[in-house]
Amino acid sequence: TKYILYVKSGCPFCEMASELLKEKGKNFSTLNLKTRPKVLQEMKDIYEWSTVPMIFAKNGKQIEFIGGFSDLTGRLSDG
Repeated sequence: TKYILYVKSGCPFCEMASELLKEKGKNFSTLNLKTRPKVLQEMKDIYEWSTVPMIFAKNGKQIEFIGGFSDLTGRLSDG
């Protein structure tokens, strides 16, 4: 599984999500939306999610929207 984080610089929950994935040894990449307000708005509209980080899990060609930092924490604690 590879994790994809849509973040904004200066966001404490975005930083905590990155740190958590590093600690757990997970493969992940981040995309900073601070300079892409149109993309951020589109993501919010599509996923009906109003905050960052927006976290996804990618398995092969399948991409699943996880949610935010607390959702990621719950998922990683489940195994």
